[in-house]
Amino acid sequence: MRKWPLIVMALVVLGCAGGGVSGGGTGGTGGTGTTGLTGGGRESATVNLPDVPGYIDVYLLPGQGRVPGSITAQIDVIRWLSALGEQAEAALAPDIFLKTDGENIQGRGINSDTGVPNPPYPDSKTFNTLQVTIPQFFVEDVVGNQNAVGGTSASFIDNCEVTAYRGRTVGVQLFMNDSMFTQVGNNMVWDTNAFLTQNSSLATGGKIRGFLSDYLTFDISGVPNKPTMPAGLQFSPESAQANRVWFSGDAYAIGDRNARAVSGSNGLFVFLTPSAYIEGFFRPMDATTRVKSYELKQASPQVIGEIRLITALKGVYRDYSEVLSNLHDFEFILIPKSGDGLKQDIVILKRSAGAIVDMWFGTADFAPSAGPTFRVYPIKNLYPASTVGELRGTLPRADLIGVGGVPINPSAPNWQRAVRGGKFKFNGTPAGISKFSGDFTTLRI
Repeated sequence: MRKWPLIVMALVVLGCAGGGVSGGGTGGTGGTGTTGLTGGGRESATVNLPDVPGYIDVYLLPGQGRVPGSITAQIDVIRWLSALGEQAEAALAPDIFLKTDGENIQGRGINSDTGVPNPPYPDSKTFNTLQVTIPQFFVEDVVGNQNAVGGTSASFIDNCEVTAYRGRTVGVQLFMNDSMFTQVGNNMVWDTNAFLTQNSSLATGGKIRGFLSDYLTFDISGVPNKPTMPAGLQFSPESAQANRVWFSGDAYAIGDRNARAVSGSNGLFVFLTPSAYIEGFFRPMDATTRVKSYELKQASPQVIGEIRLITALKGVYRDYSEVLSNLHDFEFILIPKSGDGLKQDIVILKRSAGAIVDMWFGTADFAPSAGPTFRVYPIKNLYPASTVGELRGTLPRADLIGVGGVPINPSAPNWQRAVRGGKFKFNGTPAGISKFSGDFTTLRI
């Protein structure tokens, strides 16, 4: 049996995935959301994410080579439920017809709104249960006829962790192939253990996990020391160093500065994994959908003896200036991760005349009892991964604020989820940093 390698998106180098292109969503530039943290002497960016429900972008990936007796699954419900039983949008319109051994990746977007009063909205919403309904299958006989057989359904309770944030997109890959289904009489039996095995791992804690799949992109062509593009890429990059980086909160990517013609596609988008990378492309804004997209490529499971790349995942990206306004020459930005836990990604920008001239990345940790701390690294450390030049500092708890500048109550449950801004303070006066203390903002509505 041949199956696709699982792309583990939530784990990236140093420990530190907009609307989905498969079905609509939060769109391209701009929006109405804002943290409301401008004014009052604060010198930090304003968040302009669109104030719409989080978007769950589901990709169904068939996983074996074509053989006689092909099984096609007609899927009409993919439903996500929270621990409180709150239900995201349920129906798929139209139904998905997934040839379980063929190259026919299917994507559907699901609105995560669970009917929470409008406003206030939750800081995030995590779904822990997946329900799938397949009313019927079509099984190919030896002469190629498709014969309908009975359907099946399954609930994967507490086997998932898919966290949705308003104005953002979370991607979910579901691997489904014909080895998971066995015909018994006129019915199909679903091997749900095999489904879970192929859609989870030790790296994901044994759960089907979503990952933030919408990226912010930063043009770093003006930064002196940049990440190195990996050796052995299938398509040649425009230079030996990356001129653009992407951050989602869950993952990083590096690539070309400009979209360009590459084998019928555009600029290189190199997704970084803990131990390697996955190649892909990014595209400029589509004139019809008004979104900018990327896609990752993987080897076709049907082709043996040669490499034939097919699309494994798509998503959207936006320039950081489309999502952040009121920008200053020094910006300190926190980006939440899936699960909405105690750690968040950090991006620090040093700008001159609107161009990025230096950049750092790292992690904020809200767990220490003395108050949140952070560690950041020069942007060149993205690839190859390194901790050289690490800088540390604190995010004083007394200065943390929520929506509208309201002070944070650090004794409240999951209090870190309410943080929309505050103060940062570096330990000492590290070289290359032009501002040793100041204001930060969090990328969330």
